[in-house]
Amino acid sequence: METRILLADDHQMVREGIRRVLERQEGFRVVCQVGDGESAVERIVADKPDVAILEFALPRLSGMGVIERVSARARGTRCIILSNQRNGQQVRDALSVGAAGYLLKTALASQLIEAVEAVRNGQFFYSPDVADFVVAAAREPEAIRRGALLCLTSREREVLQLVAEGMTTKEIAAALHISPRTSDSHRARLMQKLDIHKLSGLVRFAIREGMIEA
Repeated sequence: METRILLADDHQMVREGIRRVLERQEGFRVVCQVGDGESAVERIVADKPDVAILEFALPRLSGMGVIERVSARARGTRCIILSNQRNGQQVRDALSVGAAGYLLKTALASQLIEAVEAVRNGQFFYSPDVADFVVAAAREPEAIRRGALLCLTSREREVLQLVAEGMTTKEIAAALHISPRTSDSHRARLMQKLDIHKLSGLVRFAIREGMIEA
């Protein structure tokens, strides 16, 4: 049975390397490669791959945001988050939005193959290096599991990412198809929730949470 895979990473060389690893495995086929989260959503909804491998810190829309957007529109696609960070809260956040796997970029090629096979078969896969975080997250009360990012709405997280990427209010409004006033309102609410009152603080927060790279 063929496994159709989408790759989303903003570095083309990384995508090509992953594709070569995957397509050495019989039955694996990479059907699409994209470099940002918005494009990932479009292609997942259109192509409905079996597995989507998503970098956590995708431009325009994070890997978490992609999963949230496609969860009701491409139910057959199971998603693996690919990250540079061994970060407990990031793992918890990925679990909370419905990631079927979380793999560090330092993982062995064999672990990548194992991850895709596992999620394709309805199972879950997490890098051994983050397994302790997964167990801890399952034992924690909901109030603790919900970190700062998950206290924001999905739209507020989108606005936060675009602010951190340097977009103006008008550019954010155009990207999200909302009015500039609505864009401003989302930014004001997320700053209030995070108790951050400067744009530089939002950028630092986004970097710390792995939404963008420093």
